[in-house]
Amino acid sequence: MRLIACTIILSLTLLLTSLPLFANWVNIASSLRTATVPIYCSLHDRITCTAFSIDQEKGHYITTAHCLHPVDGDDSDLPLIDQQTLEILFESAHFDIAVIKITTQRPALTIQPLPLQQGMHVATLGYANGRSVPSLRTSVVSKLDMTPDEVPFVGFDNALVGGMSGGPIVDRSGKVVGIATRSDTQAGYSLTIQLIYEHTKQFWAQ
Repeated sequence: MRLIACTIILSLTLLLTSLPLFANWVNIASSLRTATVPIYCSLHDRITCTAFSIDQEKGHYITTAHCLHPVDGDDSDLPLIDQQTLEILFESAHFDIAVIKITTQRPALTIQPLPLQQGMHVATLGYANGRSVPSLRTSVVSKLDMTPDEVPFVGFDNALVGGMSGGPIVDRSGKVVGIATRSDTQAGYSLTIQLIYEHTKQFWAQ
């Protein structure tokens, strides 16, 4: 009986201590939804990726470069947002980031240029598995590493799924600390926010 009582108390303690964090993510998810848009594959008529606003007035959005070329060598496969074609302002296949422009104006997310730390709580929002409503996935920074060609990246302890590429990765204040770029069976990955901002800072709202 004593073991059962201790288990119940521990469970309730964990639940109560996690409620403020959960409520915070719910509020952040609401603001993120107003800033993100799905990218459609016109050839297959389905959502394939995510983009988010970085300058509302100018209609600038950031996403991953591979989202703009879902079928290599097929120019008929045009990515669309709100049934509009995209103007590519910047694209780097090497870093897998791109800035695009459309007429849809959504509130811009702000950037958090401070270095991430292992154990830091973050979340990403995207159109998982091509669903029409975006979903939020919470995570923890699990590693800071370099690619073989010395590109710094960040690993998260929650694998991303198809459709979330290009989505914002944010801290507990809702500021952007990364962009969902790729994943494996165990983790999701992003370039460091310093590298992302270095290449795209001229497109962010000041």
